[in-house]
Amino acid sequence: MSFAFASYNDYGIVLSTDRCLTGTNEKGEKYLTSNNCRKLFLSRQGFALSYTGCSSVNGEPIPAKISDLWEMSSEAVSLSDFFSRFMKEISKVCKENIIFLAVGYENEIPKIYTATTSKPEIKEMNDLAYSGVSDIGEKILTTVPIVYNTMTLQDRLDFHRFVTRCVSKLQYYSDQLQTVSEECDIVAIGKNGVLLSCINELY
Repeated sequence: MSFAFASYNDYGIVLSTDRCLTGTNEKGEKYLTSNNCRKLFLSRQGFALSYTGCSSVNGEPIPAKISDLWEMSSEAVSLSDFFSRFMKEISKVCKENIIFLAVGYENEIPKIYTATTSKPEIKEMNDLAYSGVSDIGEKILTTVPIVYNTMTLQDRLDFHRFVTRCVSKLQYYSDQLQTVSEECDIVAIGKNGVLLSCINELY
């Protein structure tokens, strides 16, 4: 399971996700296949999407399918409408459970939504959301009180990277299978559009 992390405050929205890709052998055992998988996507409207969960549908890589559907429209619509349309389409082709986080601005207000292919109805989240390896992620994000609402955009970019590395390292030192890479893709979005995008384009 991967790790995706979204947060926002008055400085903007940050969404990050690791790059780890795992496979399953004939015995049902998971193994690491790559640390260069794309799990973060941008739309023409300046919205961003991440996913955690299964890695392929009928032998086709999930990133390729997501990319096709997430970039399917150039219409100027709201994030909630756009994300709802996406979930309707992706749930038709993927029966495995995938968790999505979608972020962007609606009427100049930052928003985070989530939905899964098993429950495609979108749900609005608060100013902090994460998916994937949520047991470790929750411990890191709730053990020490962090003041998110005053954290600058650069501090939050650094913090997102730090949390992802921590999740990965804790898996390593507890002898768990590495399902979260230390490196992550990350995007920052402001009221006027994308401010920073560091996305691994490789599938």
